[in-house]
Amino acid sequence: MLSCVCGVAAGEGAGVACIAVCAPVVVVGGVLPEAGVIYYDVPQTFGVTPYRYTVVNGQTVLVEPRTRRIVQVVE
Repeated sequence: MLSCVCGVAAGEGAGVACIAVCAPVVVVGGVLPEAGVIYYDVPQTFGVTPYRYTVVNGQTVLVEPRTRRIVQVVE
């Protein structure tokens, strides 16, 4: 089963980019693709963090930017 990895451009409610990846579920430790995923800076209101975030299958995830590894699924 293929899943869709989506990212919404900051300030643009209509801009959604999706690509298919072979990952039926979002799990901590999963690695996202290098191309086609938009990663965003975490807003400063959440504190200083080395991570970035994106949306995968409708779930917000924190990602280690160098490895693209999911470090947290935000509930």
